Amino acid sequence: MQIGFCDDNIAYLKEAQNIMSDFLTQKKIPGDIITFSQGDELLNYVESSEEKMDLLFMDIDLNETNGIQLTKEINQKLPFCQITYLTNYLHFATDVYQTNHCYFIIKEQLHERLEELFEKLLQNHDASFYNKRIPITSIQQNQIIVFQGEILYLERIRRITYIHTKSITYETKTKLEELLPLFDSFYFVRCHQSFIVSLNAVSELQKADFILKNKKRVPISRTYQNSAKEAFFRWVQMKI
Repeated sequence: MQIGFCDDNIAYLKEAQNIMSDFLTQKKIPGDIITFSQGDELLNYVESSEEKMDLLFMDIDLNETNGIQLTKEINQKLPFCQITYLTNYLHFATDVYQTNHCYFIIKEQLHERLEELFEKLLQNHDASFYNKRIPITSIQQNQIIVFQGEILYLERIRRITYIHTKSITYETKTKLEELLPLFDSFYFVRCHQSFIVSLNAVSELQKADFILKNKKRVPISRTYQNSAKEAFFRWVQMKI
């Protein structure tokens, strides 16, 4: 998880970073914290970095720009980033509803509000996971829509990719490496040259396999062993 803070108050920026770091350590949640003291600095990072922020704490009253207007741009560039406003001014409370955000916190209450914030984040994350629609081109060249939350795993056999869901298996010629970016990276992981698995469908991790809730075994190859296990433990920790 990558967490960003944008605030032109350098002293508070450091304080907030420490509060978040202590919280992540206490809850055993893996995460990287990155800070920005200017809106332009944040936008440049968003546009140039391959890393995508999962959570952003945004000050509203920034010196060179308005945090609400800045959030509108972030909504466009990072639609899956969960944004929480941090401010000392309650009169901004109604203005923030011009943007997509998940929470509004008074700065001095950050420490005591993190627990409920993360509970809400997980609820929002789960809802977006289940409802996200994935466009697929079938081997008959038909355009179909698959709900992300229905997918168990993907399997590549020769030149066909089989998308196994809870109720049906779809077939497409699209390669795994082309499909993977379409899915939520928190839930879907490449675990083998021929397999992608939905961690939401996993009940157990073994040395060389994921055991799904339907008892199906999905292999983990040596090449993907470390990254697959790290993704699984990160997913488990966020679910606890």
